[in-house]
Amino acid sequence: NVGTRPEDVRALATPIGHSMAHQGPVGGSIFYGASLCLIETPRAKPILEAVEKHRITMLSLVPTQLEDILSLSDLKRYDLTSLRKVRTAGAALRPETARKAEVFFGGIGADFGGGGFGSSEGPCATHHAGEPPEIFRTSIGKPMCEGDRWKVMDERELEQWTKKIIDEAR
Repeated sequence: NVGTRPEDVRALATPIGHSMAHQGPVGGSIFYGASLCLIETPRAKPILEAVEKHRITMLSLVPTQLEDILSLSDLKRYDLTSLRKVRTAGAALRPETARKAEVFFGGIGADFGGGGFGSSEGPCATHHAGEPPEIFRTSIGKPMCEGDRWKVMDERELEQWTKKIIDEAR
């Protein structure tokens, strides 16, 4: 949602009930007063047709949708110049797909970012402008809330931490 403006048209081509939709297009549209375009099918051509028809400025996709779009032989026939930002989330993004997306979307003046994988399974994370590409390709980002603290734990550490929390609650 970072950078959403009231004049934006955000697209939703993923399930509306998933947190990816809530954290991205739906939430961004509500919080910033932007328009929301619901695309009824997750396929490449209907998504691109909607971008062209509704002058969509922000597009959130899962990596398989992005790969479908980038593999179209007639991709350049669509007018996608309204796009300002294209993001992926919901699954791991392959580095070669990220590189191809950066070149394509950068070529039409849109900012590409990906790798929001895992941020809906726990506290929300985000990436920030200026981070090196390898960061958003291999990480879900940094906590969105200033007070959040995250730590990766193995099973033993998790068990000890859980026991401590339960003991403190008693």
